[in-house]
Amino acid sequence: MLSPAFDRCIRNFESDVLSTTTLAKKTLSIKYRWPNITEAEQNALEKMLEFDVGYNTADKNYGPVVYFKELFKEQQAV
Repeated sequence: MLSPAFDRCIRNFESDVLSTTTLAKKTLSIKYRWPNITEAEQNALEKMLEFDVGYNTADKNYGPVVYFKELFKEQQAV
Protein backbone atom coordinates (compact mmCIF):
# COMPACT_ATOMS: atom_id res chain seq x y z
CA MET A 1 0.00 0.00 0.00
CA LEU A 2 3.00 2.33 0.52
CA SER A 3 4.90 4.08 -2.18
CA PRO A 4 8.11 2.25 -3.17
CA ALA A 5 10.09 5.41 -2.39
CA PHE A 6 8.48 5.87 1.05
CA ASP A 7 11.05 3.78 2.97
CA ARG A 8 13.92 5.60 1.28
CA CYS A 9 12.27 8.95 2.06
CA ILE A 10 11.90 8.00 5.74
CA ARG A 11 15.56 6.90 5.94
CA ASN A 12 16.67 10.18 4.32
CA PHE A 13 14.49 12.14 6.74
CA GLU A 14 15.97 10.31 9.74
CA SER A 15 19.47 10.95 8.45
CA ASP A 16 18.71 14.64 7.90
CA VAL A 17 17.28 14.99 11.42
CA LEU A 18 20.34 13.34 12.99
CA SER A 19 22.81 15.44 11.00
CA THR A 20 20.92 18.65 11.76
CA THR A 21 20.80 17.77 15.47
CA THR A 22 24.55 17.12 15.51
CA LEU A 23 25.23 20.41 13.74
CA ALA A 24 22.93 22.29 16.14
CA LYS A 25 24.71 20.81 19.19
CA LYS A 26 28.10 21.84 17.80
CA THR A 27 26.88 25.33 16.95
CA LEU A 28 25.22 25.93 20.33
CA SER A 29 28.20 24.74 22.31
CA ILE A 30 30.42 27.22 20.46
CA LYS A 31 27.91 30.02 20.94
CA TYR A 32 27.72 29.56 24.70
CA ARG A 33 31.46 29.11 25.22
CA TRP A 34 32.02 32.88 25.09
CA PRO A 35 28.84 34.62 26.27
CA ASN A 36 28.32 38.28 25.43
CA ILE A 37 28.03 39.30 29.09
CA THR A 38 30.70 39.21 31.77
CA GLU A 39 30.78 36.72 34.62
CA ALA A 40 29.88 39.52 37.07
CA GLU A 41 26.79 40.34 34.99
CA GLN A 42 25.84 36.65 34.87
CA ASN A 43 26.17 36.45 38.65
CA ALA A 44 24.00 39.55 39.09
CA LEU A 45 21.29 38.06 36.87
CA GLU A 46 21.40 34.78 38.78
CA LYS A 47 21.15 36.69 42.08
CA MET A 48 18.07 38.54 40.77
CA LEU A 49 16.29 35.19 40.37
CA GLU A 50 16.43 34.77 44.17
CA PHE A 51 14.39 37.94 44.70
CA ASP A 52 10.83 38.81 43.74
CA VAL A 53 11.89 41.25 41.04
CA GLY A 54 11.09 41.66 37.37
CA TYR A 55 13.15 42.92 34.50
CA ASN A 56 11.84 44.79 31.48
CA THR A 57 12.59 47.54 29.00
CA ALA A 58 11.56 51.05 30.05
CA ASP A 59 8.93 53.16 28.33
CA LYS A 60 10.10 54.61 25.02
CA ASN A 61 13.02 52.18 25.15
CA TYR A 62 15.10 54.32 27.52
CA GLY A 63 16.90 51.30 28.99
CA PRO A 64 16.44 48.35 31.32
CA VAL A 65 14.22 48.48 34.37
CA VAL A 66 14.29 46.28 37.47
CA TYR A 67 11.17 46.38 39.63
CA PHE A 68 9.61 44.63 42.61
CA LYS A 69 6.79 42.43 41.35
CA GLU A 70 4.66 42.94 44.47
CA LEU A 71 4.85 46.74 44.20
CA PHE A 72 4.02 46.50 40.50
CA LYS A 73 0.90 44.42 41.28
CA GLU A 74 -0.20 46.92 43.95
CA GLN A 75 0.18 49.87 41.56
CA GLN A 76 -1.75 48.02 38.85
CA ALA A 77 -4.65 47.42 41.25
CA VAL A 78 -5.05 51.14 41.99
